[in-house]
Amino acid sequence: MDVGAFTVTVDVSDGLIITNYPLSVTVTNTAPIFGTNPTSQVIYAGTTTNYGLPPVSDAEGQSVSISLSPPLAWYSATTGTLSMSPTSAESGTTFSVDLILSDSFDSSSYTISITVKSNLQPSFA
Repeated sequence: MDVGAFTVTVDVSDGLIITNYPLSVTVTNTAPIFGTNPTSQVIYAGTTTNYGLPPVSDAEGQSVSISLSPPLAWYSATTGTLSMSPTSAESGTTFSVDLILSDSFDSSSYTISITVKSNLQPSFA
C-alpha cells in the first residue's frame, strides 16, 4: 500500500462511446503512538532493569516496531519492554533516549531520560 494522493480513471462504455471519469483517491496513514507517555528512568549500574513500556497502538492495525536512538550496547527494546543493563562506566550519566515507533509508513518519537546511578555495595569499617 502506498500513502499519498492518486488519480484513478474509470472508463465506462456502452460499446460505442467511452466516457472517462477521473477519481481522486487519498490514502493516509497515522503514526503509531504509545497509550500514555513513557516516563524517564533512574537505574543502577551493574544491574538489569526491565521497564514495561506503555501499550502501543496503530490506527490502521499495522505491525509496529520499536527502535532506540542513539543505539547503545547496554539497552534494547522489544515489544512492551525496555531492557537496560548499564555498567559502572555509565554511572553518574543521564542519557537522552528517543523511543521511536514505526509502522513502515510513518513514525513517532518519544524522548525520555535515563539516569544511571552508582550501585555501591555497603561496606563495614
